Amino acid sequence: MESFTNAADFGFSPDAAPMENVKALQAAVDNGGTIIISRPGTYEVGGTVYVGSNTTIKFGNGVSLKKVDAKGIFTHVLLNKGALTKTYDENIVVEGLHII
Repeated sequence: MESFTNAADFGFSPDAAPMENVKALQAAVDNGGTIIISRPGTYEVGGTVYVGSNTTIKFGNGVSLKKVDAKGIFTHVLLNKGALTKTYDENIVVEGLHII
């Protein structure tokens, strides 16, 4: 039986501020597993979320991430957690991602 983590339980919301959304999504993905974002809307994000091994992130229909310069310019919305140390994490799946 597969368990799911709902990112909304961590405060990830179309109504949240960009940096709050980064913190919330990071908290949701930190334990790996399957994370779902199902509430339709535009979620502003103001930084990079680092994704570790054995993590699946599923974005539902009508869900969009919007990059917002909240604390400075950034390039990646989602990034392999090991990319900065060249110890790349594995088994990462991202489904339905739409970035504005």
